[in-house]
Amino acid sequence: MEPFGYLCPHACGKANCPMGSSWCTSTKSGYIGKVKIKDNPRFISYPLRGTEAWDNLYDERTSVERFFGDGKENYALNNLRVAGLKKAKVVFMDLACIAIIATRITKAEQSKKILQLSILIIKEQEMIFLNFKTI
Repeated sequence: MEPFGYLCPHACGKANCPMGSSWCTSTKSGYIGKVKIKDNPRFISYPLRGTEAWDNLYDERTSVERFFGDGKENYALNNLRVAGLKKAKVVFMDLACIAIIATRITKAEQSKKILQLSILIIKEQEMIFLNFKTI
């Protein structure tokens, strides 16, 4: 992977440097630092922070962490002890994941019904208001 180039924040208009960009370089674009991910992979990651790709990846990671946290809190997945049968763990985890997904589906259906009901109530209130206004 090619190195990433970072521009001077003062030259980009993102920061107001009291020294200006003349102290670090004489070019119009300001100082350009090039950094490779291999040099410091814990500090510089791909995708870069602040980009849309990084935001999407962050959202996916947090949703997975919420899923695992829910499994540990509500479905006893934090302390699995099965003597001698590795398959039993997998079966238990599969059943717990199915239970989590089933509860989320029912919650989504319930919220959809609540939304439809609230839309009906709003429409009824609008009709009552319009009838009252014509009287």
